[in-house]
Parts: sequence; structure tokens; C-alpha cells
Amino acid sequence: MSQPTSEEVGVARDDLDKDAKFWHQSSDVVRDARSAASQLGLSGFDFGKFAVDRGMLQAYGEILQYVEDRLAEGVDATEAMGDALDAALVDYDRSDRGASSRIGNAPHGR
Repeated sequence: MSQPTSEEVGVARDDLDKDAKFWHQSSDVVRDARSAASQLGLSGFDFGKFAVDRGMLQAYGEILQYVEDRLAEGVDATEAMGDALDAALVDYDRSDRGASSRIGNAPHGR
């Protein structure tokens, strides 16, 4: 397997950075959805006595909580993916600087 060219490395690095940004932006979208869901809510007045007596208000609250919980997990997961890609990018840059330094310090042949 041949070594990648500097252009190929640059493209891969840029793609990694774009993907990290995408996941962080996705996290913001899911966070906004969770915030919107947390503001939903119907009262017993909205449902009426018949529906409340049959547990619809409680079921609605449980479903709403379930949705909020899953959206919170989505925020965590998308943020973690962005963070992992950011960390990979930092590691890549660190190893690239280290390789450049080693090459620069290598003895020159005559």
C-alpha cells in the first residue's frame, strides 16, 4: 500500500472536520426538538373528565416523557460522535506534527 499524497491527506482531514461539524449541528437540532417537546403539555381541562378518568392524561404524560428522554439520548449520542471526530482530528494533527518534527530532525545523508 502506497503512502497517501499530501492532497489526499488534506481532503481526508477536511472531511473529518466537516463530519464533526455536522454531528455537532445535528446535536443542536435534536436539542431544540427536546426543548420544544418539553414545552408541550395538555391539562385535564384539555382532555376532559371522560378522558382523564380513563387515564389518557397520564398516558399522554408518559409518552411525552418517553419522547423527551429519547431526544436527550439523541443529544448525547450526536454530541459524542462530534466529540469523537474532533478528538480524532486533534490526534491526527498531533501525530502529523510529530512526524514532521522527526523528519526535520533526521540526519541528512551525503
